[in-house]
Amino acid sequence: MRFFAISVSVFVAIVVVFGFRQIGTPQSAREAKLDRALIDRLSQAEYRVREHIEFIGTLPDTLETEEDIRYERRDERTFAFCATFHTASESSPPFPKAPPIRTPDKESIIIEPWDDWHHPAGEHCFERRVTRESDT
Repeated sequence: MRFFAISVSVFVAIVVVFGFRQIGTPQSAREAKLDRALIDRLSQAEYRVREHIEFIGTLPDTLETEEDIRYERRDERTFAFCATFHTASESSPPFPKAPPIRTPDKESIIIEPWDDWHHPAGEHCFERRVTRESDT
């Protein structure tokens, strides 16, 4: 009977360890969920930049963001969002081409890369470039 109890205990321990290796620990699941929420907020901030371009015609000099997101206007056509991630993102297929934005003077522009939020663990900046559709 003692042998059976030890065998079952070892089997359960192996299953638990294998399970954590396959799906991760509860802590890693929480961190991945926090990172997904951060990506959602980054996407919303990028949409606000798109709206600014659509209505004003230029990149915003500053952008009010949540404290865990930093907006940087690097020049008249380049900007970046920086944030710190707990985990690295998983790879996914290439993203489709961005839909064009019409500026107040009816110029058609594109933000590239669009909706690409691949990142390593730690601090990372997502650089975006605004180009005229006619330049692509």
